[in-house]
Amino acid sequence: MNSYWRIAFILLYLWCANYATAQKGTWQIALEKQQDNAQIGQEAYLVLACAIAQEVKEYNLALAYKMATQALKEAQMKRLMHAEAEAHYVIAEILRLRGKPFEALAYHHTSIELFEKIGVQTFIQRAKRDRAFTYSSLSKFDSAKRVLESVLDWYQQHEPNTREHAITLYNIGINTLRLGHYQDALDYTRKAEKIFRKIPDSHNQIRVKNNIGLIQKNIGHYTEALQAYIAALKGYEKAGENQRATVIVLSNLGNVYASLNDSAYNKQIHRYYERAYKIAVHIQDTIQIISCIELLAKA
Repeated sequence: MNSYWRIAFILLYLWCANYATAQKGTWQIALEKQQDNAQIGQEAYLVLACAIAQEVKEYNLALAYKMATQALKEAQMKRLMHAEAEAHYVIAEILRLRGKPFEALAYHHTSIELFEKIGVQTFIQRAKRDRAFTYSSLSKFDSAKRVLESVLDWYQQHEPNTREHAITLYNIGINTLRLGHYQDALDYTRKAEKIFRKIPDSHNQIRVKNNIGLIQKNIGHYTEALQAYIAALKGYEKAGENQRATVIVLSNLGNVYASLNDSAYNKQIHRYYERAYKIAVHIQDTIQIISCIELLAKA
């Protein structure tokens, strides 16, 4: 068995295993299990490798990037279009998270082109939606909102009340917030929350709570913001996942207390920022590390 497929078998097991175990480095378990996995097509394994990289990025961007680029290289060598499109899609998101939005846009463009050749609309809409995320990271909120609204139209017509429909609403809410339209942002976010509850999708219900906290903070409703953020933090801690999101929520909690302009809250502000910084260092998220350092310096 060549080295790539050995990696694929390992990744297949890790996808099914507990990610905490993977983080501890118990790769030998996966090696022992690989013989129990049935052989499936090479393209399916490459697509699976991309899906795993998508999950791994939540705790290790460098490892996720390595996995996705390995999958891309193999897909290009074997001319496997779907796997190549998926790899470009995942790499684009990782680059965005690593603070390289212009590089990310190039990968977004290629992924959309390839998905259009395949002709599966769900893949096309998903890729367009994620390109909008990168526009947001460049502060192009109008452009992001326009793209997301076109994606929303498609989901409302073809896949209403689905997870993807709700995610699109949620992200329109984020960009509407950035444009300063707070009530509209809250409306979009609550529509998303309603669908996530109906599905149900507990992970994204937590994300929604964080965004509601952000909107309420911008409106000046600090008590409601704190309630939403604390609910989000408890959700992430209970689930034991998505450490990057936990960093963001902790930072947001510190920001709300800082907005109160009361020295009585100084200890709480520092405690939240320091917790956020420690987690950011642990997951090697450069953007969040820098952000936490800046927050601590201002506190």
